[in-house]
Amino acid sequence: MIYALPSPQLIEIHGDDAVAFANAQFCNDVLELPIGDWQYNAWLNPQGRVHAFFALLRPQENTLLLILRGGRANEIAVDLARYKFRSKVSIRTMPDWHAQGMSGAHAVADHSSTDLFGDASGAKKLLQGDGWFAIAQPGSEPRLLSLTAAPPEQLAVGSDDLTHDADAWLLADICAGLPQLETATLDEFLPQALGLERLDTISFNKGCYPGQEVVARVHFKGGNKRQLHMVELAAQESPAAGTAIYAVTDDSQPAGVILQSACVSDTQILALAVLRQELADQALRVAGAGAISLAIGVPLRNT
Repeated sequence: MIYALPSPQLIEIHGDDAVAFANAQFCNDVLELPIGDWQYNAWLNPQGRVHAFFALLRPQENTLLLILRGGRANEIAVDLARYKFRSKVSIRTMPDWHAQGMSGAHAVADHSSTDLFGDASGAKKLLQGDGWFAIAQPGSEPRLLSLTAAPPEQLAVGSDDLTHDADAWLLADICAGLPQLETATLDEFLPQALGLERLDTISFNKGCYPGQEVVARVHFKGGNKRQLHMVELAAQESPAAGTAIYAVTDDSQPAGVILQSACVSDTQILALAVLRQELADQALRVAGAGAISLAIGVPLRNT
């Protein structure tokens, strides 16, 4: 299956200091990222909360590409540019690119000899060509996220194979525990609360970066009180990102928040949510929707 996805939010960092600049800002080790590979990475605020979560691609020696998992590329690029100082880098958005998702036979076609689907967190080899990139996505079946400079309808794809059901792709992300941070949920959560350690997003051996002390303290000494969960709820419409979750018996304080959601059927919604650990086993509800039930296999713990 091939999915026509919403326009991607892309940022390019280019220049002699691109890798050093990114390594000083982001929480994963960019210096250890080989050319032709990619990694999950995040940019934190000084309090250790996630300001941006993204796949970081290194297609060339002095070029990095951020595929944002939520947020607005223009705003993040402006924020990053404030820290350039004398670094020899240029930072620009790529608004004219397009995104496709491929799953099953389409994802593995012509790529069976590459190590793209080797582990549960998604292999880190980057496929690239003239005007396109592709990276593997986590999930129960092979999936590729493909970015192209040309609109999907101009590519060599049969029209019968193309679907605009982006909800199905989002459901696969949710089942894989791959969070997306919209504007309402940026700067709200520690990486550990989003399960980003499980996705190999954080290096605890690299040099300083914004929020490092907070994140390292939580990793080594504990103290994280929130956890990523996959949840089901009875509703006809998906709740928006940032929608609060409450314990059925207590409306005084939110028990958690919805990150992303998608329809399974006319009466069933699947979502990723961050929940307070001490309330995660209580009866929960979302305002305007039915009761929540925790899905099998959650919480999505760090490994």
